[in-house]
Amino acid sequence: MDETKNNKRGVYAEGFITLSEGVPYNEEHLKSNPDYLSEVLNMNELMESISYMLDALRKKEVEMGYDKIWSIGE
Repeated sequence: MDETKNNKRGVYAEGFITLSEGVPYNEEHLKSNPDYLSEVLNMNELMESISYMLDALRKKEVEMGYDKIWSIGE
């Protein structure tokens, strides 16, 4: 909750994902191989990037003291 907006929901984090190179997409291949979409979307790289972002965000929370704020209700 965002204390500055009468405890309404707030944005915790935002970001953009961009690739420098495109990946060819074949609709017919997708119909015959459900795993093909994971390859096109670079799921492994995407998940690694999200994990990295969340780790960095957590470190910043600790650095700025937010971990103490998040644990007040415990």
